[in-house]
Amino acid sequence: MQQSTEKKQIPLHLKTSVHQFSVLQNPEKSNEQNIEKVREILFGSQMKRQEQQISAVEFKNQENLKELRQILLSRLEDFEVLFKSEIKNLNQRINKEHEARLLFEEKNQTDIIDLKSFVLKRSQHLSEEISASKMKSAQDFKNELDVLDQQKVDRSQLSNFLTDWVLRFENRTEANSGNPK
Repeated sequence: MQQSTEKKQIPLHLKTSVHQFSVLQNPEKSNEQNIEKVREILFGSQMKRQEQQISAVEFKNQENLKELRQILLSRLEDFEVLFKSEIKNLNQRINKEHEARLLFEEKNQTDIIDLKSFVLKRSQHLSEEISASKMKSAQDFKNELDVLDQQKVDRSQLSNFLTDWVLRFENRTEANSGNPK
């Protein structure tokens, strides 16, 4: 029986030559097959299990990455909407403040014009009052001068009268006493 099994078995040196022949015909395919066979022998099912686990982890990572991208895009869109809303609100506030400033400036211009008009009218009125007061003062002064002139004339007349009287009195006294001066 041993002979029949030996006949069926291919001698080792023939196996090597057949293998060498196949390697020579297609060396890349042969290397890949050899590596695959070595892997199968050494790692076998453990390698396949690990490959499946790695594939599952990669798939899960891909799914997580997709989900993360969607979340980030959603948050980015929310942020963009919020940012645009804030910019719109700021623009509206700036426009309102600008309009308020313009209204304030217009009101100030109107107030300044009104104030200038009031000051001008008031200064004209005061000028008229001053002129009237000046004229009245001048008239009063003239009247006082006239009174003083009148009194001066009266004094002058009184002085003349008194001088005449004194002279007459002296003349009478001399005439009565007989002593001429």
